[in-house]
Amino acid sequence: MKKILSYILPMVLVLTGCSQVDPTIETPSHIVTLEAQMPESGLTRASLSTTEGSLDLLTRWENGDEVQLIITQGNQKYEVGRVALTDITSDGKRATFSYNIPSGVNFHESYTLFAFCGAKGIVDKDENSDWYAYCPTNLARTELSQMKAPLFSQVEVTASCPLVQFRHFVSYELLHVKNTTSSNITFRHDGFYVDIPWYRGSANVFFDSSWDPTKLPSEWEDEAQSENVNIPAKGEACIISAYLPSGYNMNNASLKAIINGKSIISSNKKTSSVKIEQAHAYHLYATWNGSELTFDNGDMPDVPTQKIISIEPNRLDFDMLAVDEGDSKTFKISNTGTAALTYKIAATSGDFSIAGSGVEVTLQPNSSDEYTVVFKPSIEDHQYSQTVAITSDASNGTQYLALTGASEKKRIDHVIPPEIKDEMEPYITIYEGSNPPNIEGVYLMSPDKLKYDATFQFDIGHVFVDMYLRFYNQDMINNTIDYQEKQSRSEGTGTGCFISGEDDKFTVYFNVDEVYDYSKYKIYVKKAVVISGILTEDGIKDLEYAFVFVEKSDDPDNCLIDPGDFRVVMDGDGMGYKTTWPSSIRTRSNDRYLPCTGERTRKSSK
Repeated sequence: MKKILSYILPMVLVLTGCSQVDPTIETPSHIVTLEAQMPESGLTRASLSTTEGSLDLLTRWENGDEVQLIITQGNQKYEVGRVALTDITSDGKRATFSYNIPSGVNFHESYTLFAFCGAKGIVDKDENSDWYAYCPTNLARTELSQMKAPLFSQVEVTASCPLVQFRHFVSYELLHVKNTTSSNITFRHDGFYVDIPWYRGSANVFFDSSWDPTKLPSEWEDEAQSENVNIPAKGEACIISAYLPSGYNMNNASLKAIINGKSIISSNKKTSSVKIEQAHAYHLYATWNGSELTFDNGDMPDVPTQKIISIEPNRLDFDMLAVDEGDSKTFKISNTGTAALTYKIAATSGDFSIAGSGVEVTLQPNSSDEYTVVFKPSIEDHQYSQTVAITSDASNGTQYLALTGASEKKRIDHVIPPEIKDEMEPYITIYEGSNPPNIEGVYLMSPDKLKYDATFQFDIGHVFVDMYLRFYNQDMINNTIDYQEKQSRSEGTGTGCFISGEDDKFTVYFNVDEVYDYSKYKIYVKKAVVISGILTEDGIKDLEYAFVFVEKSDDPDNCLIDPGDFRVVMDGDGMGYKTTWPSSIRTRSNDRYLPCTGERTRKSSK
């Protein structure tokens, strides 16, 4: 037996028409439009691949396909009915359908959507349980091209436009029959004689995640919906059966058939033991030579060479970020087949990026490659979504990765109130953007020259003691950095400081909470620090440093500068050169007291 699909076969629906509705407005109906995206690894209609030598199953939407929908909310159930798929793409992988939410459903709140395709589904509720779905099913044996594979999905629908994942509730057996005689024959698949059946002939299939097929009742039936298949002389036919697996192995199975109206039992048995699993498909081979029916070699043939690609997860949802912030998430591309495959992630640009995209990669069987998706929004208050195609030479072809995210205002607006920042910008350059350079290292601001003082306590051009600035632990994705400064007898440290910028230009900014202990009282201060410059090979060009008091507690003697007041210093020769962190600093100023950032000169008289 050749096992051709060895993993759960999903179908994806992406909600695309999620409009926000004012809950104060009475609306008699609400239409939701879904995009039905069928993964290449999925299965809704079974048909053999047209690729020569391949035994894989293809999947595609076709005209006339419908989905059956049922909604539950609280203790109420609403039958939506069957809706048709439209706008089917040329490859049959995507389509859309719309449904009108029934009267009585509060579409401003979440509700559960049950969806069925290829079989009729039923939703019910026990007294002490949640809603569950089931589907009456039985063996269906027919020619391969005529069979639809039943699917089921259950999803909690919210305003966030959820992903809807379909799954299979049956297994598939593909019986390849070869007629070696010189005459045409009629062949009907009539089931098996087995020690322990691997299928349940007729059952209600329950879609509970805790469903255990090994606990089904022991009474087995074989109610095959069989039909005669015409097999020409020296020709072949393929018959598919869909059935509920029992969880047991296929072993010691004799094939039953009706050939030209006569009941026949195979002269040998399948003796290899293969576990039959839900949502998997398997190949069996039989030969009719005019006198006896046999399974090929009496055993299950080897698994055919296959290239099967999978994406896990196939959707990444990022939390809301500021426009100068970033975040990253990972996904894996795996080859679950038996032969090496090649794939390529579509080249990405803009707010979502994937390192390694646009390059063809070879992936060996039973191996995976991990990739990082970086999201750095560039527009404030914006919703982002993007679908990335992963093409390959695998039998299940192109896969898709869905990306979503949202943005808010810049982080610096949380650090410095916009009205204060507007006053500062004429005196210090603030570089925006989400791709700053790596500025890790130690730099010397010398001479430390006053560029602007909102308090007019010092003359423009006043020189303070040299300042050492150290940047380390820069996170190039989240755009954070740790910082340390040293000036005279003062030393400060900041962790998780924000950094913005583009190319070689950057701005570092952060808040500092400080306490000034005076003899009569304490003053609590929230101070913002801003450092800007242009990175070069030698150091930081146009290095500027500013501090501003954002908040201040009671200060009856006016010891400290007022909120909104700021001071800007710069490197006097235009370059903060790279250096090493000092063990001590030698003072070269004639000031009796060299104020560190934020303190007024008058404090030195204490």
